[in-house]
Amino acid sequence: YWASITYMQAHTESSPMRAIIIGGGIGGLFTAIALRQAEGVFDQIEVFEQSSVPTEAGAGLNIAPNGARLCHWLGVDLDGGDPKGPSGVPDGGRASILDVTRMINDDLSVSRKPFHYNAPEKRALGGGFHHMHRQDLLMCLHERVRELAPEYPVASPISVHMGKRLVGIEQHDAGVTASFADGTTTTGDILIGADGIHSKVLELTWPEAPERRFTGSLIFRGLIPRADVETLRKADGRPLDHNPLDELCMDMYKRNDDYAMSYWVRGGELLNIGFTWYDPESTEFTDDWGDW
Repeated sequence: YWASITYMQAHTESSPMRAIIIGGGIGGLFTAIALRQAEGVFDQIEVFEQSSVPTEAGAGLNIAPNGARLCHWLGVDLDGGDPKGPSGVPDGGRASILDVTRMINDDLSVSRKPFHYNAPEKRALGGGFHHMHRQDLLMCLHERVRELAPEYPVASPISVHMGKRLVGIEQHDAGVTASFADGTTTTGDILIGADGIHSKVLELTWPEAPERRFTGSLIFRGLIPRADVETLRKADGRPLDHNPLDELCMDMYKRNDDYAMSYWVRGGELLNIGFTWYDPESTEFTDDWGDW
């Protein structure tokens, strides 16, 4: 989902380009921040997002150490936010740096594998295995983009425009022009589609592209506040086996075609859970839902 399509137009080395990014989610903002590293190539980077306020559906995700170091290099703060602060506020990220993976076996024995990426010398370079709520990652990207806005004396500034729903794309000798539902247009040298699984860029460019198909894999996901985890018990009232409160951990329980996973996000304030299985004959999702 990071970026669906890229348009390139010929340009000269002496003429910096203007980049247009359609989609202001995780993929779009990260792309904008990354393009600035091509020093002298872009003099403007513009992001256009159809929603009026920043939103990000979903629950938790993992940022492996190499990805976390890349964020650190780009100036994205994955660790500086307040885990108990309000949701949807641009700030430093609220990652959980977990200590261990625990595999729960069928006989309820446990195999433990520590995360060796969390050594102090690796953390100093922005490493560590980060686990985050998707909304928190989006907000720390917004925080970094705000630092790179045109009102500050920075090279290749980034502008984010909200409430811009794409309705048309036209390629021409001067570049590429995007049209929006509010009647405005914008022209640039390169257009990048980072507008998700229901990409309008993809639809406008390749209307004959094959429809999405059901893979047979199902997942139900959710988040449990820490205070609610503390109240959980077995059906008979006994304490849970291998309670996730025992340590900052990622737990997995696997069988042949299904598994359950849980791990902490937002600094240990929320437990992300997922139940996944393979069922190619499932009628659970017979329609192409508009969202998940």
